Amino acid sequence: MLALDVPRFERAESALPPGMSGGARLWKTFRKRLAGYAERRDFPALAVTSKFSVHLRFGTVSIRELMRLARLRRGAGA
Repeated sequence: MLALDVPRFERAESALPPGMSGGARLWKTFRKRLAGYAERRDFPALAVTSKFSVHLRFGTVSIRELMRLARLRRGAGA
């Protein structure tokens, strides 16, 4: 039998921080970009999206909390 020399790959680290603390970190970085979000959100090449979809799906970020915080900002992006 011929053995193939296939390299083993290590598990890649996720670019998305997990858990509630990861969601809080995402909010902390996203709120700096919130003011310009309305103008730039439709350009995928720009790093302006919130990346909250997975956190919202699994409940590690509260939509009500995000809405409350966005309303406090009162910007066009919010």
